[in-house]
Amino acid sequence: MLAMHSSSPSNLSSAAISLSSSEEAAAALLLLVTREMRLADGFLDEDATAMVAADEMEATAENTASKADAMAATDSASTPETSTSARVAEDPASCGKYLAALRTEEARRARRSHRKKTRLGRCGDSCGGCARDEDKGGCCGCLCWCCCFLLLIVAALAGTAAYFFFVYKPKAPSYSVSNMSVSQFDFSSKDLTLYVKLTAAVRAENPNDMIGIKYGEGSHTVVSYRGTPLCSGKLPAFFQGYKNVTVMDISMEGRQGFGSGLQQALEESEKLGDIPLDVFVSVPVELRLGTVDLRQVKVNVHCALVLDSISPKKRPTIKSATYQANVEF
Repeated sequence: MLAMHSSSPSNLSSAAISLSSSEEAAAALLLLVTREMRLADGFLDEDATAMVAADEMEATAENTASKADAMAATDSASTPETSTSARVAEDPASCGKYLAALRTEEARRARRSHRKKTRLGRCGDSCGGCARDEDKGGCCGCLCWCCCFLLLIVAALAGTAAYFFFVYKPKAPSYSVSNMSVSQFDFSSKDLTLYVKLTAAVRAENPNDMIGIKYGEGSHTVVSYRGTPLCSGKLPAFFQGYKNVTVMDISMEGRQGFGSGLQQALEESEKLGDIPLDVFVSVPVELRLGTVDLRQVKVNVHCALVLDSISPKKRPTIKSATYQANVEF
């Protein structure tokens, strides 16, 4: 009876190792579950502890695996009478091996997560702090989409402009003052005013084959002498068709106050036969492509004329003329 309850020293050692391994496996498993629950709840900073946790998991995995191999070697060297100890050690050893494999895999996942977040952090710093969440595409994805969208807009605008220039072949219209007649040019010494009434013939040419020009209401013309306005008027509203030349007679009149200096300068210019006048024209214009009217713009034309006379008794001759034009969108 006593022999049945006695155990050899190897059996006692194996049982002790088995019990120790069982307790250690249970404690390690409880620690792992607690860590996973705290990570899920957000109590641990995975980025800050990823590398330390990985090193601890690998060291513990190697220790557990070596103890499991030692238990397996002890059980295989035991006699048939120690089969009870082998059965006791069987469950802790398998649990230890499973725990070692689980910790190794967890360490690998921690390292991969740390490397991934390090890459995302660098991308976020270089892009100025974009969103680093990979599920939302990240800052690189946002930048790529923005670039693609801008390229599409630029391509669409370039295609539209190319189609417009290829099909319609637009050409700029031309304007000129063909002649001018002065009907009144009177100084009044009573109120020191100058009354001027003249008519200018303006020639407008549209050289386009498929583009019409619509001149709208609200135009304004001014004739000035050395910065002093003499008279003003406006252009008629009309539509100019394709390949069309239109001559408009613009009547302008005005009364302006003057001093002795202005009268003297005009008389000297009249004697010299060299009178500089500036004609300013501002008119709203719409281009018509077929049946479609484009957005209205304002065309400003400056004509610098030099006349030989401004007297009503003589028809003036245009000695020179220069033109400048700009468009206000």
